[in-house]
Amino acid sequence: MKIGFKIKLILSYFFLIFLSLGFIAFFLDKNLEEKSLQEIKTALTNEARLIESNISANSPGLSDRERLDKLCKDLGAKVSSRITVIDLQGQVLADSGKNQQETAKWENHLNRPEVYQALKDGLGQQIRYSSTLKIDMLYIAIPIKQNNQNMGVLRLALPLTSVQKVLFTVRRTVIIGLFFTLGLAFLLGSVLAKAVISPINRIIHVSSRFAQGDFSRRVFHNSSDEIGQLASTLNKMAQDIENKIKEIKTQ
Repeated sequence: MKIGFKIKLILSYFFLIFLSLGFIAFFLDKNLEEKSLQEIKTALTNEARLIESNISANSPGLSDRERLDKLCKDLGAKVSSRITVIDLQGQVLADSGKNQQETAKWENHLNRPEVYQALKDGLGQQIRYSSTLKIDMLYIAIPIKQNNQNMGVLRLALPLTSVQKVLFTVRRTVIIGLFFTLGLAFLLGSVLAKAVISPINRIIHVSSRFAQGDFSRRVFHNSSDEIGQLASTLNKMAQDIENKIKEIKTQ
């Protein structure tokens, strides 16, 4: 299929802008995803520290499991994350989403990466699939301290569906902006292509008359760019040939 120069020019503008903006959008998406996750991790960590101070003040020694369970459920109703309290042996003492009979059947949590990291470094962060809730979760864990001694671990869990909703909104905005820019690029490319093709079409038309022996035609183009120089050259060539023909006729 024969494709005109105008279409090729428009498509070249379109694909150049598409590739450029697609490259920028890709890295912007990655950057926004990392930044969004980091902001959520920071907010969840601050939330965990506030809850930890509340638990430390109201549940000395973590020995009163009934009171600890009630406190977790009360605090869990006020925050968007799930609260779990784990002792130093890895046993779950309380969970804001489950009762004590259910948590007693859970496996040991001491080997969970975020729990191990919290006891080792003071803060544990992990994103993984929750076999309990059957969804991807963001886990933040910090040690529960009393008199500067570790008494257990507080873990907050946030479903990544919340993060994905934020990222979906951002990505939708980026995609809409990308398509809007591509549409604008297509329109501008069409205008620019027309401005380039129109004088070329005039040159083609006049050149076809030259080929038929009519050298009285001239190409009118006011610019001094390459197309303007080509038009001037053709006009000079036509004038020279016309003069030669007149001279030959006279002789």
